[in-house]
Amino acid sequence: MTFSIGTIIMQWPLGLYSDNIGRRQAILLSTGIGSIAAFFISFSQSFGLYLLFFSFLFGGFAIPLYSLSIATVNDQLYQEEMVEAASALYVFYGLGSVIGPVTASFFIKLYGMKSMFLFVSIIMVIFLSYDIIRIHFVPKFKIRGQVTSFKSVPATTVTVYNLVKRVKPLNRKKDKEKYRSENGNQEKL
Repeated sequence: MTFSIGTIIMQWPLGLYSDNIGRRQAILLSTGIGSIAAFFISFSQSFGLYLLFFSFLFGGFAIPLYSLSIATVNDQLYQEEMVEAASALYVFYGLGSVIGPVTASFFIKLYGMKSMFLFVSIIMVIFLSYDIIRIHFVPKFKIRGQVTSFKSVPATTVTVYNLVKRVKPLNRKKDKEKYRSENGNQEKL
């Protein structure tokens, strides 16, 4: 229950954080806090405030990782590419949903029931390490549709610009009348 409450309550603040600070930082924060919470859940001795607090943190930070990942991917895609990307994400999510429980069951068989959250914590630390390496080595993503700074590049060369600059400026009123008389008043300049 506290997993669900944590997920519901933390969706909005985590979403605001990812929108304002950055999706990669939000994934980093969410993975870090989720792995710490899973680690401490694995060492809980009994049901109490300790377990409720870390269950809330785990639900609030580990469960939204999927939605943060989808938002990160969708920021990089054009609208017509989103269906293919979503289907690829579903396939990988499905593979994780199949491989994760099987691997965790072997881990539980070897080390006991409380080791399930230790297993989850180890997987999240691996993901956290990957995230840190990726943030360090891969440049910041350019979000499609976002206004960014750009370098102004002239549409012409300096020589052509100087030649065009020498042309006598048009007398708009005179040119309009001349154009109308030649073209039978079809278009305006």
